[in-house]
Amino acid sequence: MGFFTVDYLGRESRLWPVPLLYSVITNDTARVAMHIVLGTIAWGFLAHVLARSSRYPHVVTGIILVFGLTPQIVRFDLAILSESLGVSLLVIFIAASIQYLCAPSQFNLGIWFTSLICFSMTRSSQLIVLFAITAYALLRLIQNRSHRSMIFAITLSLLSAWGVLQLHNNRSMSELNFYTVLQERVIPDDDRFAWFVNEGMPVTEDVRQPMSYDMPSKLPGELLDYLQLPINQLPPSLMRLGGFPLAEWVRNEGWTTYARFLVTHPGDTWQRLFDMSSQALNPKDRDLLPLDNRTLIPRVAFFPWLWWVVAGTIASVIHLRFGQRYFSRFFFLSMATVGLWYATIILTSGIEHPRHAITLSVAIRLVSLVTIVGLLCGPMRSITNKGMAPNNDDESVIR
Repeated sequence: MGFFTVDYLGRESRLWPVPLLYSVITNDTARVAMHIVLGTIAWGFLAHVLARSSRYPHVVTGIILVFGLTPQIVRFDLAILSESLGVSLLVIFIAASIQYLCAPSQFNLGIWFTSLICFSMTRSSQLIVLFAITAYALLRLIQNRSHRSMIFAITLSLLSAWGVLQLHNNRSMSELNFYTVLQERVIPDDDRFAWFVNEGMPVTEDVRQPMSYDMPSKLPGELLDYLQLPINQLPPSLMRLGGFPLAEWVRNEGWTTYARFLVTHPGDTWQRLFDMSSQALNPKDRDLLPLDNRTLIPRVAFFPWLWWVVAGTIASVIHLRFGQRYFSRFFFLSMATVGLWYATIILTSGIEHPRHAITLSVAIRLVSLVTIVGLLCGPMRSITNKGMAPNNDDESVIR
């Protein structure tokens, strides 16, 4: 669905990085090979950046590469999908971030911006990372009104505006996601259903019957034209049962009404986030590609997500104790962004959460792993504030 048409304004069902790869490399075998090469470069780049700063470079390299070979990661690299590409680009982005903070230069800044653009625009939910970084840059601009800080914040703001435009134009996927939320979470629950009906959601007599997915041919032609489903996408049964009235409401009022529900029902919202955490963030073999590779690098190295957060938090406290604030700030800012990212995925999609959250689940573990590996690094030194570089004595980088 949308893998073969590149559109930099978000008018196709897939944002541009994955279709760009498909359009540049047209042979399926070459696409898989290119993706394996990209993944290899990504994990090698991260291992190099961290090992170069460590007193135990071979140990650090081994830790990073072994983690990168866990089945939960490698299996997504066996196919060219937005999830598998997102994992590789995530690794490159984290490595580029560390590299720039360690050695601020125009070249490293260019790598960082490029990796941020490609990673954040691979999937719609990943744009939240770009928006969070932009918000942080604007906050820093208020605190430090230097010329370079202003250029940095303006550049990120322009990139965020591009991201918003893509989200706005990606209407068909947005509406499809909202239908899945309604079908899987709202319609079956009496209280939620009553609230949405009271807020103006149009319903028919059959709208609460058991639902699954239909063939596109079951939809009236005019409704199919209105919805503009992605190619080969099976429509949720609710599209047929709700008809035109529901389709118009979804397009014009759906997401705003849903946002009001989330805000006015905080208990329900937090319960949803809590209930889905294990399923979405601890992917099992059956949640990945249907392969039986039980001899791969130990799958236990992935560990439950909560273990990683606890371990990363402990490592951050140790860094604070010994004055290595760079790692602590990296960990806590990253985890705050990851929290927003997780909420975006869970609350805006009704199905396939383990697949949608695979890059996020890797991000949690990778941020924690980088923070833990930082304990093996040498002494830290402060760097001077140069607008975009960390500020005064309260920031540190790895030698």
